Amino acid sequence: WIVLGVLMGLGLNSKFPMALLAPGFGIFLLMTPSRRKDLLSPWPWVGVLIATLICLPIFIWNQQADWPGFKYQFHDRHTGESFSVNRWLVWWAAQLLFMTPFAYALLLLTLLRSWVRRSDPRWRLIFSLAIPTLAVFSIQPLFADYKPHWPAPAYFILTLGAGALWNHGLTLRDREWLRPRSKVMTLGILAFIVPLNLLVYSTFAGPWMPKVYRWIGAETPWNTTWDFSNEFTGWKELGAYANQRQRELHAETGRRPFIAALRYETVAQTYWGTKQKTYHLSRTPSHYSVNQSLTNAFENMKGLDALVVTTEKYRSEPIKWGQFDSCEPEILRTYRGVEHARTFTLWYCRNFQGLLP
Repeated sequence: WIVLGVLMGLGLNSKFPMALLAPGFGIFLLMTPSRRKDLLSPWPWVGVLIATLICLPIFIWNQQADWPGFKYQFHDRHTGESFSVNRWLVWWAAQLLFMTPFAYALLLLTLLRSWVRRSDPRWRLIFSLAIPTLAVFSIQPLFADYKPHWPAPAYFILTLGAGALWNHGLTLRDREWLRPRSKVMTLGILAFIVPLNLLVYSTFAGPWMPKVYRWIGAETPWNTTWDFSNEFTGWKELGAYANQRQRELHAETGRRPFIAALRYETVAQTYWGTKQKTYHLSRTPSHYSVNQSLTNAFENMKGLDALVVTTEKYRSEPIKWGQFDSCEPEILRTYRGVEHARTFTLWYCRNFQGLLP
């Protein structure tokens, strides 16, 4: 229990969904008669205490910053219509697409197997740890927007049983649902996984997608965001350009503009590119912007100019986020070889007077 508490605490410092393993362990104990008494012993609660202490910095930081992490995870990311069956059906289609049909079918069979064989503690543990995450994230799309990868922690757990299922096969009530080491299942999974991975990861070797797109004669212009490997490029060039413009404006006006960005991950990426303090131009603090003060971060910056970064992925205007006299865009395009890869907008904004409500 002590080791488990340490692991849970470290996991919670990485991702909040780690918390869903806690009810999973509780379900396992309740489903195991010989282990129910453990809930009455101090050791599980010692583990909870250890996990809480290890992740205590998360709670302290959120409390100081008016709970932005919890608001983001449990409110801001769950907007949308109050109830939508269509959105829920799209969620199921997304699971098939992201996991691929054969792999997803194997995981569903594993879930079924883990329930049928719950008398075996190994299968019981798999079922118990997976079901809270699946229950939460398969119902949630009925009521709010979602991200298709949210159930992924449960899929990792089910994969433990999926390997055994593929090796031994599955027979229920004298009916064979899956042959041991089924060639159909194996080839079906590989037929999706191998081409998809080649398609996705080969783009890091070079920007071949726009070349193919032009070769097939597509009428719509190529959109650089369609190749997600582009997102990993351009930040050094942006950093150099932003630093250069900052020096030039400082020399011209005698006022050194501060660097800012609108989107939380853009703050972190701009910080990496410029190697200097980058402000999150938002009333909601982010753990990506821990280098700025949580309270009155902008109070001493009124009257200063700013260079604000936006990208083609998240288009917006700083004037909608902060009070400025004016904001003028400067476009920076970066390339991978001869192929256009990124389009950054560096906004020169004058006379900052605070964030908009």
